[in-house]
Amino acid sequence: MNKWMLIPTFALATCGIVAALPYAAGQSGGAGRIGRSALKIAVIDMSRLLEQYKKADDLRDEVKAASEASNAKLKEIFSEGQELTKAQQDGKIDPESREFRDREKKIFQLESYVKSFKASQKRELQFQGAQASLEVYNDIQRALKLFSDRNGITTILKVDRAASGSTDLQLMGRTLSQDVIYHQNWLDITSSVVAYLNKQYESTAGAQPGAENKPTRPAPQTASPNPAKKPAAP
Repeated sequence: MNKWMLIPTFALATCGIVAALPYAAGQSGGAGRIGRSALKIAVIDMSRLLEQYKKADDLRDEVKAASEASNAKLKEIFSEGQELTKAQQDGKIDPESREFRDREKKIFQLESYVKSFKASQKRELQFQGAQASLEVYNDIQRALKLFSDRNGITTILKVDRAASGSTDLQLMGRTLSQDVIYHQNWLDITSSVVAYLNKQYESTAGAQPGAENKPTRPAPQTASPNPAKKPAAP
């Protein structure tokens, strides 16, 4: 399964969220406070957030691992079926013998099992992907609601920085379909969202049994927002 196939699902699920986060990516997870009469609108790059949120990355890896395990099982079954079929076709077994009939029966059973297994695994992988999407969506929604309440920001709009900074004609075309055609960089809260969610995820994962055996991914590089626009500390 493609590493990023979950991203469209996540992005579509979250693009309508009305909330925001503090603007300083280096904050320790507490929400900065700004006056209710101050800025009410912020923007976020959902594609970048979903690429850099470590939990989303881990969940994608889990779905990918499940898909690879399913494919490995199918290869084993196909290999067994090919061996049985080859023995039937090379003429070394008498077609009237019991061994020949037993092999035919086994081949038929394998074919039926493959159809059933593929359908079952498809449903299971789709369910696992949907559960992962919902889990990440809930994480983002809770975080954005928390900080929107503290910062008084009422609306967040989705932007696509990859498209905006690209010279590729297809990507540039995506810019024109965005809700936001232009915005000042200090309105972008993506770095703060990523930093907060990753800190929360790491603290939770670190408290789980066996977490010490789990490899740690390097922290993503994020651009710092304009320091002149940082909210006051709580």
